[in-house]
Amino acid sequence: MLKYVLKYKDLSLTVKKYPVSKRMRLIVHRNGSVTLTCHTRTSKKEIEKFIEINYLWILETVKKNVYLQPVRESFESYDIKDLKKKAALYIPERLGMLARLHNLEYTELSIGSASTKWGSCSRDKRIRISCYVMLLNKEQIDYVLLHELCHLIHFNHSAAFHERLNQMLPGHNEKQLVKEIRKISIPRRK
Repeated sequence: MLKYVLKYKDLSLTVKKYPVSKRMRLIVHRNGSVTLTCHTRTSKKEIEKFIEINYLWILETVKKNVYLQPVRESFESYDIKDLKKKAALYIPERLGMLARLHNLEYTELSIGSASTKWGSCSRDKRIRISCYVMLLNKEQIDYVLLHELCHLIHFNHSAAFHERLNQMLPGHNEKQLVKEIRKISIPRRK
């Protein structure tokens, strides 16, 4: 077997070549890594063409697998690199979709590792989200993202802010979401 890593656009794939392989095969692992198996005589050009044909499927499957994979069993056992990777795959797309849905525009998104707050928004419309939001469920993550997007309209926590946020939330359940999120504390790194 011949094994090497191939960089293709923004993907890194492990290529494994076997003399007995009869066809090319892609495997997207639960951790988001991608393996391509093929015959030892398969050329790099053939491999790249195969990846190009399946490129969108690979990206979608990687996103799905990485987001659906449990981050940790308990708050004591988490991997900051894993959280950042998951956040980088999920948050930009989700925030963009929510912003478009509510006709809002932000200038920049960054994902950090703040352990004191879930997110922040500056007056120049820069949104920063903590990778620890990946410890929350999907509805709670949406709440954090919508909360920061709402600051693009109201840069405070006034009654108008909360009224607008409740309009943006499906089911108008801000108080319940806040109550659930407050029960979750971001674990301190050792």
